[in-house]
Amino acid sequence: MQKGVSVSVIDVGSGKIAGFVASQVAGDDFNIVAKAEVQCSTFYGGRWIDEDSVVQSISAVLKQLAERSGGKLSKVYVGVPGEFVAVTTKEAEVNYPTPKKLVGENVNEVFNNVENFNSNGFSAISRSSIYFVLDDERKVIDPVGEMASKLSGLISFIFVEDSFKSVVCKALSNCGISQYDFVSQSLAQSLYLIQPSVRDGYAVLVDCGFVTTNVSVILGDGVLYSKSFSIGSAQMADDIAQVYGIEHDVADHLLSQVHLNLEYNEADSIVVDEKSFSASTTNEIVRCRVEDIAEHIIACLEACPHSIPKNAPVFITGGTFAYLKGGINALAKGLERAVYPAPINSPQYDKQEYTSAYGLISIALSQTQPVKQGFFKKLLAHFGG
Repeated sequence: MQKGVSVSVIDVGSGKIAGFVASQVAGDDFNIVAKAEVQCSTFYGGRWIDEDSVVQSISAVLKQLAERSGGKLSKVYVGVPGEFVAVTTKEAEVNYPTPKKLVGENVNEVFNNVENFNSNGFSAISRSSIYFVLDDERKVIDPVGEMASKLSGLISFIFVEDSFKSVVCKALSNCGISQYDFVSQSLAQSLYLIQPSVRDGYAVLVDCGFVTTNVSVILGDGVLYSKSFSIGSAQMADDIAQVYGIEHDVADHLLSQVHLNLEYNEADSIVVDEKSFSASTTNEIVRCRVEDIAEHIIACLEACPHSIPKNAPVFITGGTFAYLKGGINALAKGLERAVYPAPINSPQYDKQEYTSAYGLISIALSQTQPVKQGFFKKLLAHFGG
């Protein structure tokens, strides 16, 4: 990485807008120079709740970042949540008169041979490879260096809804920012969190946030499939509030005390604001919602047009299960699959609620590294601002 180079990212969550300015320090690690965030209800069910409020919140974060980093933001990478993206895959191939040793340009030829397709209401923001197939029918993740007279590939394209793009661009324009790239949060997370050796087989990435959960199937360097549903930690707190007839902030506090790995008897209680609540009842309320989330994840995976191996690892990220003690074990039981907390590469920045932002930072910084620039330029080719 070029020493001293910094990048700016904006991560749009369902309960907050977060922004970071970061610089490279060593290896693939980075240092956060400035951070800003605004708590706000941004979207639900794939629709903005209040567009003007979102524009104001993004603008406020951008202005705070500029002030705290001591300089004008030149280019911004924007993380797009799963509810505003569409993923599709296309096959393409190239043929050569005689077998040849494949180079990077041959890979680009496969990308460029993908047929055009209709994307009304959406804008393409990235393309990345799922796998390539050689003329001897071998599937490979990286064909460079192989001998072949034919090279075909399955390419993942990710699109952002124009309704999302227009609102964010309004905020960027308000702050005098004309250079930007939109990046799928699930793609950024998968490339940052999941090792290439794991991605070479199937992996499932689940990001459970405030009011939304995204399920992505990852293979190679791309997102094979993505689907979202509107359930998160807010619904857990809502369930508690409704059962006990209490205010939402009290329910939030009560939720933070839940431990699903513990078994309680009828006499056990949790005390919040000098009020006692049944520990076993509260656990059961939350456990039921975790089971509901598991059922929705199963439905998402069953709707995937590709067959996902039963032993494919499931990685969980996002704030909901990061703070719900025993939540991952309960989710694994409901899914009947192995579930792991998504591994974060940086020991300094280890908050699961910010993994999409960390992924954005990683992609943005990689744009400044010549050895990887080709890959990420290809990933975002011609789709940015």
